[in-house]
Amino acid sequence: MTDLFLHNLDALPASSTVCIVGKKGRCSRLRKLLETLRPDLRIIRLIDTDCVDLIHSPELSRTSRAGRQMRSADFILIAQTKFRQTVALLQQEGMPPCRVVNPNFYHPFIQFPSSSERLAGRLEEAKQILHRDEDRAIYDVILKSLSPRGDWTGVYHTLLEICGEPERQYLDFVDASSIRTVLEGGIGDGLTTIRMFRRFRRPIIHGLDPDTENYRQSYLREYIEASRSIHIHPIGLWSSPCRLPFQFSDPGRSSVPGVDRNPGSSDRVEATSIDAFVRGAGITKLDFIKLDLEGADFEAIKGAAETIHSHRPQIAVCMYHRLEHYYEIPLFIASHAADYLFRVGHYSPIHVFSETVLYAIPKEKVKSAS
Repeated sequence: MTDLFLHNLDALPASSTVCIVGKKGRCSRLRKLLETLRPDLRIIRLIDTDCVDLIHSPELSRTSRAGRQMRSADFILIAQTKFRQTVALLQQEGMPPCRVVNPNFYHPFIQFPSSSERLAGRLEEAKQILHRDEDRAIYDVILKSLSPRGDWTGVYHTLLEICGEPERQYLDFVDASSIRTVLEGGIGDGLTTIRMFRRFRRPIIHGLDPDTENYRQSYLREYIEASRSIHIHPIGLWSSPCRLPFQFSDPGRSSVPGVDRNPGSSDRVEATSIDAFVRGAGITKLDFIKLDLEGADFEAIKGAAETIHSHRPQIAVCMYHRLEHYYEIPLFIASHAADYLFRVGHYSPIHVFSETVLYAIPKEKVKSAS
């Protein structure tokens, strides 16, 4: 086993001792997976990087108990996606060989109990509304990945084959020529906004996001606002107008508590529905809806039933923030959108449950979109 990245747990020699380094939830899930699939391995230490700053911590010293335990391990498994600095530090300290585990090993969507059978049935139901084999392929991968597995090599190669170009995320399959008015739920740093300006013809974009700090600090802001055709609304999206508890967290990760698990300072924010916003803004024709709301995507799309029916917008909505969104979102839109074509784009080459977008395109737009 010479590669840094670990996609097959069977590649760890029998009866090896390991330390796990990473965020608490990822560490505990990886530990549970190892105990289930590789009970012969002995886990001698978990280092929670949410609590321990390895760079300035005595944890790695040769005299500390943690340092001695880590040095006695056969391997150190890194359960975090931002791994380069951690690996470099551990190598500098003369620690045992590091292996960066595939993120799928510790993803919370992996189901240990038999409840995966019910989930598989709903996912199969959603898969049936897709018209193309290449779109159903990501559902096939998800269905195979619900239960714990020790070898992700084949899945990894499949993801490399079906992964779309990241710069096309949210914009694949759409008919750009017919888009003039856009509702963008979740503006982040404005990168997707810039891409829409480049792709669409002089669009008017309404960006809705209760956490605009990332956008305010973005170097893209001056370029976006120079167009004078974007309107930023510091408000959230939900199924109906309301006030919501809200966690302000890392850039691009703020969310409604309960739909995501990110730590952060809590507050309450104003939220509206897409239907209420379209009526209130006097929008006579909404052409495109893009949603990336860190877990509130299904609630937001439930608040767009009237708009979907009367405006027939093209839609790009994230499904990967919650496992049930892979069936709830497509089935809901299909029940309210007559004569729509559904496509799926997946934009992560290493992660099954990440960066997956559902596209819903009115059939009259499909020919020009293709």
